[in-house]
Amino acid sequence: MLRLAKLLSIGSARRKRRSPVSEGLAIIENSGGATALAADLAARNGVALASFEDATLDALKRVGGASSHVSNPVDLTAALHDPAEIDDIYRKVQMDPGVGFVLVPWSVTLPDDLGAREHHQLSLGRHVRLAGETGVPLIVCAVTTQAWTDWVRQLRRDAEPNVAIVQGLGLTMRSLRFVMPENKREADTASSSESVIEEARALSVLGNLGVPVPRTKLVGRQELDVDELIRAAGMTPPFVVKVAADGLSHKAALGGVEVGVGIGEIARAVSLVTTRVASAGIESSRIQGSLVAEMHFGPELMIGLSRDDSFGDYLIIGWGGVLTEAIGGHVVRLLGDDPATRAQTVEQSVGEVVGVRTDGAVVRKVAEALWPLVEAFCAGELRNCRTVEVNPLIVDARGPVAADALIVTDKLLPAEGQEGG
Repeated sequence: MLRLAKLLSIGSARRKRRSPVSEGLAIIENSGGATALAADLAARNGVALASFEDATLDALKRVGGASSHVSNPVDLTAALHDPAEIDDIYRKVQMDPGVGFVLVPWSVTLPDDLGAREHHQLSLGRHVRLAGETGVPLIVCAVTTQAWTDWVRQLRRDAEPNVAIVQGLGLTMRSLRFVMPENKREADTASSSESVIEEARALSVLGNLGVPVPRTKLVGRQELDVDELIRAAGMTPPFVVKVAADGLSHKAALGGVEVGVGIGEIARAVSLVTTRVASAGIESSRIQGSLVAEMHFGPELMIGLSRDDSFGDYLIIGWGGVLTEAIGGHVVRLLGDDPATRAQTVEQSVGEVVGVRTDGAVVRKVAEALWPLVEAFCAGELRNCRTVEVNPLIVDARGPVAADALIVTDKLLPAEGQEGG
């Protein structure tokens, strides 16, 4: 089991630093094998490694010597150093402008209170301490599955919010795809309509599966009286207006979303989101129009379904919005090969996250809302999809509603209607 309670929230620490050149991943360990494995997994999952500035590379060369790997990943295995010198060089790596996250693939036994593990205590403690000083997001991930020791449990409790100590290197690297800023920017400028299913269609797919979705209307670019069209559809304000464009996933980052829109304001909102996205460099031919959706209110969940060639299908679930940092509670679960196992996994995962602040009835409603989506992803209509994200799933007073959806697929799905139920 890999817990991501901290991993998905420490991105906030990154944003508090000076503006980075390119927020990639830095890998640091005292084992060449572990760093090589981590680098291979990063490449496989599309996680970009940070490019160090010249001053950092020069410092690594001075300290590392001829036998060490002095770029990224950082491996100082062959060198013997003064502790203060190691502190200085690791601090330089963490503070390099190109570094957004630091990963330590922990390849040895987790330290305990015994004197024989003192070196391990010093090594792991150094990484955590330096991350606390610099504020740079740090992930220490045990390469092999091990029982948590009391010493490590205490370190996890005492660590700063920008530090995550987890297990499961493969799933950790896979999950970094959801939080690395470089990956988000690449997704925002993706041009392939065959990989990212536009939101209006994605919500229609979810609605046809039986997942609760808001009432929506896709408004074409040439529509003259948008407000009258929405009024005639019987939709109830307030609305959220989102640009509809092929292959565009993270619309808000480009100014493609307006919220709290009322009747009489829709045409202006449609013009605003279209103009902003076009100004951000999205080709006009990709912009289909705008999606107008009824707004729902309540706590927000983020849901992710994805696949890994080695680990299989898995579910990510956690609180979204401001609750991400307030209460955490994100988990990742492998979904298994049979429906009974998947059903149990979904219910347990929802219970572990949602049960923190709600009762059993809400847990059941959320699990029931997710179940058709999970089954379609694992064994049904969405089996050809690589990733499905629902962010947010709003826990409305009337029940959960999938307010936004993203589907990434290797093949185009069959044509669907454009209006949600």
